[in-house]
Amino acid sequence: MFTTYWSEQIRASEPLPADPVPVPDPIPKPQPIPDPPPTEPDPTPIIDPPPHRFVGAMSPSP
Repeated sequence: MFTTYWSEQIRASEPLPADPVPVPDPIPKPQPIPDPPPTEPDPTPIIDPPPHRFVGAMSPSP
């Protein structure tokens, strides 16, 4: 363990080779996804249901 630690330190301290590392081409940025076209509204408008009428004991007597 001790010798492995020092060998790692020595290996890390060695100078890098003089040959320049070839730089890969930059990754092209993905094209932005265009917004989807607006969807057509439904031909039948949604009508809110009438308010619920309580039936039975909750209804006021006439």
